[in-house]
Amino acid sequence: MAPFCGSAKTSLHNQVFLEGVKTALVAAKGAASAGICNGYTKAKGSAEWTDEEREVGLKALGRVYAGWGFSQAFYREKLYESVLGFKDLDT
Repeated sequence: MAPFCGSAKTSLHNQVFLEGVKTALVAAKGAASAGICNGYTKAKGSAEWTDEEREVGLKALGRVYAGWGFSQAFYREKLYESVLGFKDLDT
């Protein structure tokens, strides 16, 4: 179970954080963020996402969230190995 407490309005700090995550995701497509709450600008000749673009983008997104989602102790004690079963940080 994960407790969650939302707010009626997204703070400016959270908007900046989410914009960074969006930018990491769409960079794999060669696209650019169109700003907070405005989607993204597609790259010229852009088609649907390929499996490779999707994987690159999601890995970048995961790397951004990993720094926010876990504590220093989580990494220092290498809990990603024992709790999550990953062999290293790249996995």
